[in-house]
Amino acid sequence: MIPALIGCAISSFLVAISVGIELLSISMVIMGISIEAIFPVAVAFISDNVHTRQRGVAMGIFETSCGIGMMTAAAVGGIIAAQFNPRYPYILCALISIVSVVALWVALRHVEAHSKK
Repeated sequence: MIPALIGCAISSFLVAISVGIELLSISMVIMGISIEAIFPVAVAFISDNVHTRQRGVAMGIFETSCGIGMMTAAAVGGIIAAQFNPRYPYILCALISIVSVVALWVALRHVEAHSKK
């Protein structure tokens, strides 16, 4: 998941600085691959860490959260683009991806340290 989040950060930044169709196309391919790599990992994590009886509920919460996040991100991104600059939502996405990489890395290190005890 960390490489995919890094891909999201890089591709979002590339979209923000794109001035031609070539760089924009390359960055969108990277973004698509990165975003689509995150979902199977998240579903596998849920499957591996949630009791069998609760998997349906966990998957439902995951899908609902994704839907709310996508809806909110589109609305907030549109407001930011309209008020400031059309490139700013992509910069914000890159920053959120970087923060997510750090948070996930710290969480994984914490889980790894506790599993060794």
